[in-house]
Amino acid sequence: MGTAAAGAIAGLLLAHGFWLLVILDVTTSLAFAVIVAVGVPRGYDTASAKPARDGYAIPARDRVLMAALVFLLIGLILYARPPTRCPWRWSPSP
Repeated sequence: MGTAAAGAIAGLLLAHGFWLLVILDVTTSLAFAVIVAVGVPRGYDTASAKPARDGYAIPARDRVLMAALVFLLIGLILYARPPTRCPWRWSPSP
């Protein structure tokens, strides 16, 4: 929803001039730079860092995640086909 709203707002701003869109972009970029400069801690605490455990073995043991991935793959196979006609589709000759 945010992506659609951003495109619509950008279109409205472009209708009034490109400079308005550039000023808004610069303003938001500077605002987020200030948020990062103030809110992100500077150091890295090596004492509290934990070593990596098993890599992909931890999520691979999660049955709900694996089931969701299977259903996602099935959905991709069924619905994300290229918009061309299948070569094996048979139609009767007249």
